[in-house]
Formats: sequence, structure tokens, C-alpha cells
Amino acid sequence: MRNWLPFIFLLASCSKPVSENCAGSGLYTKASFPIGTAFNLSDAAEHPLLTQKFSTHFNAFTPENALKFSTISPWPGVYDFSEGDSLVALWQDRARIHGHTLIWHQQLPSWFAQYKGDYKELLQAHVRTVIRHYARNIRSWDVVNEALTEQGELRASPWLEQVGEDYIYLAFKAAQEADAKATLFYNEYNLALNPRKLDAALRLCENLRSRGIRLSGIGMQMHIGVSYPSREEIAFAVEKIWRAGFTVHFSELDISLNPLGNKKNFSEADFQAQAAKYREVVEVYQQIPRDHQFGITLWGIGDADSWIPNYFNRVDAPLLFDAHYNPKPAFCAFQNALK
Repeated sequence: MRNWLPFIFLLASCSKPVSENCAGSGLYTKASFPIGTAFNLSDAAEHPLLTQKFSTHFNAFTPENALKFSTISPWPGVYDFSEGDSLVALWQDRARIHGHTLIWHQQLPSWFAQYKGDYKELLQAHVRTVIRHYARNIRSWDVVNEALTEQGELRASPWLEQVGEDYIYLAFKAAQEADAKATLFYNEYNLALNPRKLDAALRLCENLRSRGIRLSGIGMQMHIGVSYPSREEIAFAVEKIWRAGFTVHFSELDISLNPLGNKKNFSEADFQAQAAKYREVVEVYQQIPRDHQFGITLWGIGDADSWIPNYFNRVDAPLLFDAHYNPKPAFCAFQNALK
């Protein structure tokens, strides 16, 4: 359940509607790569406009929470695919579906810490079971998510504690054994902001490849702000990734207006600054060679869908549409930047 209180402040501060000629056509129809978004089944049920905007503007979809361990495995060895299956059934005929995420240190089931079996076997069985279940409909996966610290070291996650440093290799090995044709990604945040973490991610992925893992790409989450990272920092990270031979996915894009949590409402100047940043992100992404582009995925459609206000307990408006699914200047800038 989301906390809707932050959006009380947004009702009076939403930007002016953009012109109809900007909002009229779908984003994906103007792009040379997939344009995706993420949301939950409950979001689609509660907000009919969300599904309308999705159908109009997006041709790729990431289930936000439906495929995470805590959702999909309520008990050891028991799998509940109902939410994921419903989302796949809704969108499989009109959108590429990207699986997120198989192994992560967060959103683990409540029974995980007290599990009495072999964690190595649990990891491999989980990856194989989920990928095989969706093999016909989901052709790409974030296999491992956020395994690194800001210092570029392996995060002290439950997986590292229970399985050891090889848990990442074992996860990818199980994934490619489960579906030899699936496109496999390592997904991480702050890669454009932190060169040390970027280098560590590249070393990690190159090491996996040297051990026979068919790791296709790196997901740059891109939870960023209007003033950071700079265009140059984003371009540097992107070029370093694709020149290393990896496909680049801007996998969880949103642009915060209030990263310090010190604002209660937003001005038109704030929305214009956000629009300029979205344009910048799209322009940088389009400089990637086509064969290294996987696409851009927004982490939500309207500001009412965003994870940021609840998670950080602050007012924010980080997406292309406002809380009522009206297009913001960010939408127009994003659309106009597409070639």
C-alpha cells in the first residue's frame, strides 16, 4: 500500500499541461529502441489511466515486484506465479517483457533467514524454476541486482553470507542453464555517479564472461536528480560499458525533483529543469551504437506510481506524467529528444 499524503502537496503544484501535438503520439513510435516502464498489478487495477498511458506510449514492460523472491515464493519450495502470470497475460502480445529480479539482497521472503536447507541449492533452484516457468514469454532477465557497495566491494548480503562469493556466478550459471537463449543482465545503481563502482561492475561482469557465463548486458538503473549526474558523467559511464562489449539498459529511470527532501511543492522552473535532464538522458542514450542498445525503462508512468515518496518519506514528482497522468514538460522533452 502506498502513502498518498505526499501527493496532497502535488495537487496544487503540477505543471501546466503540454501541448496536444506533443502528447498526441506514442513515445515508442518515435524511438529506434524499446521504451518501457514498470508497475504492479494493483497499480493497473486501481488506475485505469495507467494502462491507457502504457498502451499508448510504451512497448516494453518490467513487472515492478511480481517476480521478486518475496512475492513469488511464500514458502520454501512453493511458488505463487499468479501476479506475474496475470501481468504477462495482459501485455505479452504488445510489449517485450523483461524479468526483474532473480537474486537481490532485499525483498526476500520472511522464511529465508530461518531456512534449514542448503542455500546454494535454494539459489539455483529458485533461478531455474522462475526462468523455466516464463521461458516462453520473458526473454531477458536481471539475474543479479545491486551486488556491489559504493566502494566497489561485494555487498554484505544474505546471499554472500549463506552461499559465499560465488553466489553471483552460480545465479548466472543457473539462469543460462534454464534458458540458453535468454538475454542476461547484471543490474546496478549509481554507475554514472561513481566511477569506482562502475569499474567494479565491469570487472565483475568481465570475470563472469571469462568463466563461461553468457552475460549480455548491464542495467544502469538511473535513479538520478535534476542536477546530477552530469551529461558528461552519464556519457562516460555509458561509453565505458558498451566499449567493453555489453548492451546498455537504462533500466529504472526516474529523475527526482527533491533529492534532499527540503521542498514541499514545485515551481514551473523545477519542471523545466527536469524536462531538460530527461532530454539529456535520451540524447546520451541515442549515442550508443544500435547493437548495444537494449532500451530505456521508466520506473513508473505517473508520479502517483513512484516508489520514491514512500521509500524516502518525501514529496517528489520524478516521472513523465503527473499524479493524474497528465503529461509534464518532461514528457514533451523526452518525446522530442527521440529520433
